[in-house]
This record gives sequence, structure tokens and C-alpha cells, in this order.
Amino acid sequence: MRFYNLFLIVTLCFVVGVARAAVPKKVVGGDISMLTKYYDAGKKYYDADGNLLSDAPAFLSYLKAQGLNSMRVRLFVDPSKASSAHQGQGVCQDLDYVKKLGKQIKDAGLCFLLDFHYSDTWTDPGQHSTPASWNSTDPTTLGNYIYNYTVEALTVLKNYGAEPDDIQIGNEVTNGELWPTGHCYANEQGITEGNITGSMANFVLYLKRSAEACRQVCPNARIVVHTELSNNGWGAKTLYPTLKKYDVDYDIIGLSYYPYYHGTISNLESVITSLEQTNGDKKIQIVEVGAYYLWGPGTTTEYEVSETGQKQFTDALVTMLNNHSSVNGLYWWWLESNEYGTSSNVTTDWYAAGLWHVQTGKPCSALFSLKNFITDAQNEQMSVSAYFINEPGWSTVKAYAGSWGDDFSKVFTADWPGTTIGSDGTMTVGSSSYSTYQWTCDVSSIRDIPQRIQFNNGGWESGNQSDLVGFLNGGYYRYYQSGGSYVSECYKVDIADGAGKTDHSSDFWCLWDVTPKHVSYQRVFTANQPVTICLPFALTAQEVSAAGSFYVLDSWDGHDISFVPVTATEAYTPYLFVPSSSGMLFADLGEKEIKYTELVPVVKGDVGMYGVMERTDVASGDDVSVYGYLEDDGQFVKVKSAHVNPFRAYITLPQSASANVSTLGVVLTGSEGIAQPSSVCPSSQAAGYSLMGTRAGKGYKGIVVRNGKKVIVK
Repeated sequence: MRFYNLFLIVTLCFVVGVARAAVPKKVVGGDISMLTKYYDAGKKYYDADGNLLSDAPAFLSYLKAQGLNSMRVRLFVDPSKASSAHQGQGVCQDLDYVKKLGKQIKDAGLCFLLDFHYSDTWTDPGQHSTPASWNSTDPTTLGNYIYNYTVEALTVLKNYGAEPDDIQIGNEVTNGELWPTGHCYANEQGITEGNITGSMANFVLYLKRSAEACRQVCPNARIVVHTELSNNGWGAKTLYPTLKKYDVDYDIIGLSYYPYYHGTISNLESVITSLEQTNGDKKIQIVEVGAYYLWGPGTTTEYEVSETGQKQFTDALVTMLNNHSSVNGLYWWWLESNEYGTSSNVTTDWYAAGLWHVQTGKPCSALFSLKNFITDAQNEQMSVSAYFINEPGWSTVKAYAGSWGDDFSKVFTADWPGTTIGSDGTMTVGSSSYSTYQWTCDVSSIRDIPQRIQFNNGGWESGNQSDLVGFLNGGYYRYYQSGGSYVSECYKVDIADGAGKTDHSSDFWCLWDVTPKHVSYQRVFTANQPVTICLPFALTAQEVSAAGSFYVLDSWDGHDISFVPVTATEAYTPYLFVPSSSGMLFADLGEKEIKYTELVPVVKGDVGMYGVMERTDVASGDDVSVYGYLEDDGQFVKVKSAHVNPFRAYITLPQSASANVSTLGVVLTGSEGIAQPSSVCPSSQAAGYSLMGTRAGKGYKGIVVRNGKKVIVK
């Protein structure tokens, strides 16, 4: 990327390349919950060429090499309490089992979908027994059980290195969960069992408590609500809008689809279309799918029960799903099912709908079709948008797009390469309100985005081009008449915060010098909590004073990093920022010059601080140690590998100078009349006074003044 100067490029040669991958735009893989049991039993897995996949890591590496990028594992509360029949069918995944398999998945560079069953045994539309140890019929008590259990399980997984990227809060919850209290139909009708009637209110309570726990422990994970409504348009149209009515927090609609239960692929597509119409704000994933290649029932399917039929089904399914941009996930159920290699079976019931052939131990041909689900998304496609302000009395403004040197023949109202302009409300310019129109498209590289746009109101006027700033996201472009002249300008740029992003859609790329009339940086800050920050524009002394305090790297003494205050900031330069209040502090900065320039690293002796405009993978290597900033702790911590989100910064030190330094304390000096250096101190010490002059009691976290020093209390 052209932001980086030569020094930064040389530095990154040592640190980039082994960071954990971000969650991709589309995921494809399988449920492999029995993989450990198969290997423990001596089952043999081979690749297509007959080479032995000797252990679970080798198996997972092979799946990744075939283009798969995510794996699913189920979790039971206490599977030892399940019936012997259910245990024989594969109910064995307790927390210890799942954390070990989950870590193998993460170590293989794959994403991890965790499937909470919230039961000791199978859950599906016909059974959702409450765990035996949750011995209560009081909904509030059960809500506490589900919350505490979710927090505990996720904390264990996270600490073990098996943090899930996606989380199912229940398995096939079509008729509720935690029966009998949470037993209900999609239309909110409760179901009575004995003297207890379940209710939608109880079911919703359980979903909300589990979602609350997920957000607390794994805030970046996507939450899935999973049903088997893939052939039931009424149920899908009823249940998911009901969850919206009750304000249930989740991100993804998960469906099970088995052609021998749920009918044709066209049946599934009709349900997906219904969900897109009723729940357009949610993504959709097929979190369970399967089709037999041997033995299984075939009379209700479009495809014969054979390896060829299984592949034909998979190809047709993938083709259909790729016609729906709302669908971003596909998981094959029991992908690893394989009894080949020993005389005794791992499970008591046969299953020949996995993707390893039970008679050869080799992969079925359908395995190699799954990657086609994400082929178009392999380059991390990004959705980008531009907004056009339409003058009163004008018809729709047409906008032509093109790269430098072309003839600007591509019109936004035609397909380039995606959707068309549509009404997007109004924009106030001065004292007048104008109609705005949005144009969006998906691109896989910044190089696919046009570098200029030209406007037209039915006729054509020369010289009415605007230069694009970075991504089209958040840019408002205006073409208007002023006197006898036509004016084209970038009116406003809203820079989205990159925190928690899973792709490059918040990256910032400046393609040309421009000065929008209004600029905003949409990031929410917490008062007195220091953060790293790097912006593509400068802040004046007045803007700095209004927002808080900015510090620039000054020195490293072998343990602590010292920062000194600045009264104004420079563009593309990394700083440590201490907000004076909470909120979106740079929501409207007025006119700002955004220049086409390079990032500016701050290097003081051995230590360097680097800002980023794009999501950047970094890793410590043989020559350089990388330190990422932990906002909650107020320290820079050495990382083996990590990603740095846009508009943040990280620090590097030579490996020879930092071999035994795992954390870097933060020292702020010389600000607001406090001449003594500050230090990072434990919260158990007396807190002193906040920057507002109020007493900061025990347990206070943030910036305090103690004995003439400014201190970050953790």
C-alpha cells in the first residue's frame, strides 16, 4: 500500500505473515464433533491420493487446503447424564472435549462455530430437555443458569486458546428450549407438559441471557439462532419476526437442511427468500446439511443415493446459495463420519452421509465442491457505498465512474458491477434539505474502485468530475449549479471506526487530495481511558483541547514507554489519546484537508510506533518484537501475532533489546503542569484524584493524579 514509506516496509518484512486470520466474509466447513473419537478409536483417514492423514491436525490442515475455512463443534452440559442410546449415537462432547478440539481448529487457522445445546443430550424440534443439574422450573433461575454456564464455558475456551468466532445459542430451537418452561410454537403459543406450560416469554428470556453472556465474554463473535425451518415458510416467517418483536440480540439465522427431510433445493430457496423479506438485517447460514452417498433414504430426494448423486446435490445447493448475498455460511453435518480402519464401530447407528467414504477412508467427491461456496469471496470482498446529493427540482443525478485515463463510460444507474441507485433519505446542506441517492457494489480490491466520478443531470457539462476519497463508504458527493457554473465536490466524508471489523471494509485509502466540507471520525471513546489513534487528517489545538490530551512517543527506558503531550496533531501520525469525556468526540469536525500522502512512523532510538489506515496483520519475528495496546490494561503487550484495526497503532522493538520484556508500561509526562513522569500502577494503591479534580476512590480505573504524577490505574 502506498501509504508506507521505505522504513515501515522494511520493518513489516519481519512482522507480517503469521497472524490469525480474520473471520472471512463467507464461511464454509462442517460439523466435526466426533473427530477426536474417531482418531482415538484408530479410524483411518486418507486424502484423495491415498496418503494417510495421521492425526486431527493433519486432517484439519487437509480440509483447509481444500478451501474450507470454518468448523463446527457441539457442546453438551453434562453428556454423562445422557441415555446410553444417545451416548452410543455420539453424545460425548463436554467442555473439556470441546476446548481441546476447538484449539486444534484455531491452531489450524480455521474459524470455530460453537454449538451450545444447553442440555445433557440431543436437542432438536422434538426434544430439548433441561440439564439435570439445572434443577428448577423457575424461568428466572433457569435464565441465571444459562447465563452463568455460557460465561463459564466461553471463558474456559477463550483462556485455552479456543475462542469461538461464531456461537449458536441453542441447537434447532424451532419449538423453544429448556423444556418444559421454554416449550412454545413459533406463533407464541405455549405448550403444556403435565402441570407446566411453556411460553415464548420464557424462551426469549433464555435466548437473551445467553446472548448477553456471549457479548460479555466474546464481544466480536457472531451469534446464531438455529432452527430447522428450511422447508417451513410459515414457521420461518413467524418465528424470526417474533424474535425481532421481542428484541432478541443475534446476528445470523441458522438453518438445518436435509433433502430427505426438508424436500427440494427450491423449497429451501423459497424459505431463504421469505427470510430475506422479513429479516433483511440478518445474514443466513445453513449450519447443517447432509446427503447420503450410501444406504440412505433416497425416495424423497432429487438425487440418487451415490457418491455421484451426493456431489450433484452439493453443486446444485452451492449454486443456489451463491445467488443469495444474504447467505454467508454453509456447514456439512457430520463431515468426518468414518468407521473405516477398525472392526468395531465408534457409534451404534450407521451414517453414510458424511464426506469421508466408510468403505475406503478417502474423501467423497462432494468435499471438493464446498469451496465453490466461497470462491467469489476468497479475496475478502467488500461492500462499498457512495451517496449523491440531488439538487431540488432536478431529476436523479447520474454519476459516471472510471479509473484515470478511461472515458467514464460506466454509469452508476447501470450495473457497475452491482446494484443501482435508490432513495436514501435526505441530506441537509446549509439550510436546505436535499434528496440523496445511494449506490453500492462489492469489490475485492481497492484497485477495483473507480478513482474519479463525474455527474450529469440528463444533459452533460464538462469539468464536473469529483475525485474519490478512499473507499466510497461514507462519502457524500454533490454536483450543483452555482451562478453560471457547475460545481462538483466531495461534500462530506464519514470515516467509520475499524474496531471489531472482520474484513477490510473500514480501511481508508486516500487516492487524491481533497477537502470535504464536513469530516467525521465515528468512534466512541470512554473518558480517561487511553487509546492509540492515527487519523488521515490533522487536528487543531482547539480540537485537541476540546477532546482531551494527545501524546506522542518520546523514549523507552528498557521497561516503560514515555509519551510527551502535543497541542495539535499531524495527519497519518500515531498518538496516544486520553479522552476527557465519553462519546463520539470527532463526530463533526467541519472542513478538513485530506491529503494523498504516506503514513508517518514515530521512531525514537530502538522503539518505533506505527499507525495503520487498514486492518493490518502483525507478528513478532526473529528481528522485531511487536507490542499491541490493551486499552483496559493501559499497557503495550508483546504479541506472537495479532491484527491492528484501522486508525490504531502498535509499537516495535528490536528482538535483541526486548527478549525478556513482555509488557511495556506507559508513562505520560509534562502535561497540564504535571512535570513529574507518571507510571502504570496497580489499582490496589490509593487512587488520588481524577483529571476533573474529584476524588478517585479505590477500584477507580483510568488517569489519576497522585503525588504530582499522572498515573494510569489498571
